[in-house]
Amino acid sequence: MFNAETMKQIKQRSGFYNTIGLSFSRHNGNVDLLTTRMRVRSDYLTTEYHTFLIGNLQYRKKDANTFDSRGTIHIRGIRKFNTRLMIEGFLQKQYSGSILLKDRNLAGGGFRLSPLRSNEKRQIDLYLGIGAMWENELIDDQKLGEFETSILRSTNYATLIWQVDDRFSTATTGYFQMRPNDTNDFRLLVESGFGVRLSKRISLNVELNFRFDNEPPGGIEKHDLEIANSLTLSL
Repeated sequence: MFNAETMKQIKQRSGFYNTIGLSFSRHNGNVDLLTTRMRVRSDYLTTEYHTFLIGNLQYRKKDANTFDSRGTIHIRGIRKFNTRLMIEGFLQKQYSGSILLKDRNLAGGGFRLSPLRSNEKRQIDLYLGIGAMWENELIDDQKLGEFETSILRSTNYATLIWQVDDRFSTATTGYFQMRPNDTNDFRLLVESGFGVRLSKRISLNVELNFRFDNEPPGGIEKHDLEIANSLTLSL
């Protein structure tokens, strides 16, 4: 959830900032397929604090039936001590039919370091995060049936952001989440995005999301890859 958009908001003046993004795709012929995605974001920024909420909702309909539905709400608060060190906490609620996840609740936090910062010669930022989170999941496993788990995971990430110029920006974040008492139970998440500012308020975004779960529910592949594009309106 820490990307080029978050970096842009950190550099803004104090106040509220809101964006909404929509995307649609339709395929007709041998298969009637409709995909709808909506993303909303709200930020509140002061000189020392940054709080933001992100909501994602996606539906995929094949013929007359919804065969994939997923949604996420993520809330994060950041306290900046100086330009190099921040502390953060977050809450998240999520569901995803494609990976048999009926409900996921997360609560966690940690530290964020900034070893590389933008300057007059380069507009590149590097962030490193380390922390822990409590994870509660309700899974509808094809072999075991419906079951619930509550565990503690480490959560670590690295984010590289490059502001190419006033119009173009790109960001990639890699997350590594592991169960400390079971090293085989880990996930790798990669979120990469490229944004083009079309006007003062409208941007075109291309996103690539990769997910690897070393111990997925029964009947689910270990990896997922998704490429999507959308238009974003800043309010």
